Amino acid sequence: MASLSESVSSLATRVGAECKTLHSKIGALADLTTTEKGNLVAALNELQAALENASNIDDANASTSTTYSSSKIASEILAASNALKADLLGGAGEAYDTLKELADLIQTNQSAIDALEALAAGHVKYDAAQTLTDEQKEQARANIGASAASDVTSLTNRVTAVEGVAAGNTSAINTLTGNVGSTTTNFVTAFETALGA
Repeated sequence: MASLSESVSSLATRVGAECKTLHSKIGALADLTTTEKGNLVAALNELQAALENASNIDDANASTSTTYSSSKIASEILAASNALKADLLGGAGEAYDTLKELADLIQTNQSAIDALEALAAGHVKYDAAQTLTDEQKEQARANIGASAASDVTSLTNRVTAVEGVAAGNTSAINTLTGNVGSTTTNFVTAFETALGA
């Protein structure tokens, strides 16, 4: 049987081994990334305070240092999706408030849409340039009672020619006027004057 001294020494050795094991599991306090490095409890308290601050919930204000609660986040997502849906649908009635319903409506009325597109394609535009065949131009002019540009040019050339002829005959007209005399002479007065003489 071991003596008291041997038993106490054996206990001290065992306690030292357990302390060494605990110390190796805990690690060196100097290696903590917290500001507090001298006390494990103080370091844990510092960490808990940092976590509480990091998860600070504030549903009233948007901020980079706080967060919304899960219910507030869900509410914000729902409001944003409803606003987007309203923008996309532009007030469409309940019968056409999904993309599937709109696609079905378009498919059902595709022949009417095609007819409207064909009708629109056959009209003369007044708000943009348009390429037309000669036949289309002729029909459009006939519909609105307009003349072709070539007709207008031809008429302008004729008027110019007539003006040129008139300008060339001015001297002949002046000579004729001189030979004929005044066309405002009152010959009755002249005749009556001659009778009274």
